[in-house]
This record gives sequence, structure tokens and C-alpha cells, in this order.
Amino acid sequence: CVAGAFARAPRSGSVIAVVPGVPAGDAGWEGRETSPAAFAAAPTVAPPGYPHAPAEIVIRTHLPTSGAAGEGAMSRNHVNVLSSDVVVALPGGPGTLSELRLARAYGRPAVAFLGETGTVAGLRTEGELGAHV
Repeated sequence: CVAGAFARAPRSGSVIAVVPGVPAGDAGWEGRETSPAAFAAAPTVAPPGYPHAPAEIVIRTHLPTSGAAGEGAMSRNHVNVLSSDVVVALPGGPGTLSELRLARAYGRPAVAFLGETGTVAGLRTEGELGAHV
């Protein structure tokens, strides 16, 4: 994983994980995109698999949405972008695209390292990002 490679490299930064929150108990991870208001009132825990192993600093949130809903008010992507000096995008999907859109909206510099075959779904047709990425 990218975070693991960064953790093993000579560096001066830290591996930071901004962790989504899901309701404690039986509610689980399902439905987080369709009913975020219900999540806001419930005590939350990190979903299975979070935080990822290389994380050195963990920021736990109550924010459940991500992916295609990554620009919404209940997304942790705002924390990711606003706490970054530069947004670095690697090949990804709708969540990566939403982070690039938020970087543009908040005036944060962004760079995409996609290689010869990598993509961010929707990036090539995303006219509003244009030269800003």
C-alpha cells in the first residue's frame, strides 16, 4: 500500500489516517451513504479495517461518507484536504476525484501521479479541474 511505502521511506512527515466513523453496535457500515443524519446522532466507532496498519497519527471522526459522496458535509475528505499542504492523488476512483474537487474548491494545490496506465475515474473528463491538477 502507498502509506506503507511512505512509512518505510526516509522522510520527515508522518503517516496520518483520518478515520471514518460508523454507529456502534448493530447499525454497522451499511447505509452510511444514504442516511448520514442518523449516523450523526449515534456514538461511532471505526469500521472494520480502520485505521490501516502504517498509520502513526490517527484522527478519528464521526464522519461516515466517502467515495462518490466524498464532497458532502458528512465526509472525512474535508479533513483530509484542509489539513494538507498539497493533495497528492494516485490512481483511484470516486473518492479520489472528490478529494481533487475539494482541493480545487478550497484552493489547495494538487498533483496527480497516475503513471502510464493509472486513472482517477472521471478525472480525464473533469473540465473544472483542468490545469489545476
